[in-house]
Amino acid sequence: MVDIITAAITRSSFARLMLILTRHSFELMLLVLTFLMQVVMSINSRKNEFRADKYAFELGYGDELVEAFYVLEKIQMGDNKKLIKKMTASHPRLSARIGKLEEFQDNQEAIQTAI
Repeated sequence: MVDIITAAITRSSFARLMLILTRHSFELMLLVLTFLMQVVMSINSRKNEFRADKYAFELGYGDELVEAFYVLEKIQMGDNKKLIKKMTASHPRLSARIGKLEEFQDNQEAIQTAI
């Protein structure tokens, strides 16, 4: 049945053109939606990494984690990724993770000195 309808539609050049345009529009839409979903998933993944860092800090591994991130940052030699790579990265920038952990440490030290 589908073959009969397709054959009837493709006999007309205008119908063929519309079919091709519809197909390419659909493919483009899928490509854009796939990219947007990848960005959303990456944002969620980065948030989860920050939560995991906070949890490790709460368990008492904050200092070791900060040291490990500093070592990794030296190995990477900066952050020269392109914008698209940054948007779809599953892990936050090391400098951001270090900053959050140091913020946790400062807050903990402030609480301990207040007590």
